[in-house]
Amino acid sequence: MPKHIIIADNHTEVCRQIQTEIKKVYPFINVSIAENGHDVIQKHEQEPAEVIIMDIGMPLMNGVQATQIIKEKFNNVKIILTSTQQEHSFLLSMMIHGANGFVEKNCNHQGYYEAIECVLRGDPYFPEEIKEVYKARHTQKKTNETNVIIDSKVSFTTQELRVLSFIKKGKTTNEISILLNIEPSTVATHKKHIYHKIGTSNIAEVIAFALEKGY
Repeated sequence: MPKHIIIADNHTEVCRQIQTEIKKVYPFINVSIAENGHDVIQKHEQEPAEVIIMDIGMPLMNGVQATQIIKEKFNNVKIILTSTQQEHSFLLSMMIHGANGFVEKNCNHQGYYEAIECVLRGDPYFPEEIKEVYKARHTQKKTNETNVIIDSKVSFTTQELRVLSFIKKGKTTNEISILLNIEPSTVATHKKHIYHKIGTSNIAEVIAFALEKGY
């Protein structure tokens, strides 16, 4: 049983609803509320949580961005993301960026309970087709060296995919280095490998590739 769960959504009423549902199955644990990714990180640093439940679309720092940073710094915490979207590529992208599970918004207490217990056991909580990809990825010991197959011709390491995601969002090398907590020179090396694997020196083509593949 967890001792501390953090809930994050920029709508306070949504957080309160989730808090109420979780308290139905875990009445004696601390359930904190956060408004964005920055707030989540601060609360987790003050009192580490076993599970974080975050909305994807938060201001200042969204759920995916926060997941990447938290996983870099605190790999043991389990992160469940929430959204109204359930497309295959969208869920796979969340998994690649470090999420342990997904629940649809407006889930009831039983759904949250199943998701929380599942990720605490070390199992992914995603639709079945996503679980197989997730399990294959997480059997690897060296996360940053894991190759994630994008199609039959191109593969990237997990860290390269994170960098690719930020390139797609228009982030600079320095901004990516801050978000991933790595040196700018390391980001530059990852970018060089990405461009080489895609077979282009044109950033527009790299962004188009990322958009086409859903990353």
